[in-house]
Amino acid sequence: MKKYIVIALLIVLTSAVKAQHFSSFRMHYDVAVPLGDFSDYIDRASWRGVSIDSRWEVNPKVTAGFNLGWQVFSQRFDNVTEVLSSGRTTVNGTQFRFVNTYPMQVNAHYYLGEEYSIRPWAGLSVGTAFTDQRTQVGFIEIKDTSWSFALTPQVGIDIPVDSNNTCFTFNVRYNYFSQNTVSHNYSFLIFGVGFKFGYY
Repeated sequence: MKKYIVIALLIVLTSAVKAQHFSSFRMHYDVAVPLGDFSDYIDRASWRGVSIDSRWEVNPKVTAGFNLGWQVFSQRFDNVTEVLSSGRTTVNGTQFRFVNTYPMQVNAHYYLGEEYSIRPWAGLSVGTAFTDQRTQVGFIEIKDTSWSFALTPQVGIDIPVDSNNTCFTFNVRYNYFSQNTVSHNYSFLIFGVGFKFGYY
């Protein structure tokens, strides 16, 4: 159900801003650091993440748009004892933990500075995220997949590299995905670097 709500939001957002004269498309390479209860499950930084972001100008200081992402977390733990969901079976051995997250959100951003200059910005993304969590011990796999509410405050800076609205961009994002099917929420800090391509 949540994915249909996000699709509807994207359609409404696109209709509302399509008449505006300036748009930008962003591609990022993302590194993520687990936080909070999530770091009790996996505490290793993730070096495997990508995201895309499209924004439409509402006025010279404000944009609205949407973003999609994919972040992969994984870690190996030796000699771990796991109590299975039945509560009656315990397994021990080398454990591999994997989490794949796929946020799908609408966003709004506010910018400082002027066009064609270095521009710091701050924003907020709201939507949903699909999460695939797997724990493997030998031939046994414990899997949980779910949709959750996704909230992402963020700050960043755009640095022009030419006169055609192309910028190097750096951002820091705090992802919080509420969760009720596992013992932790998914919260992690992302450091993203990439490029912004502007067009009229």
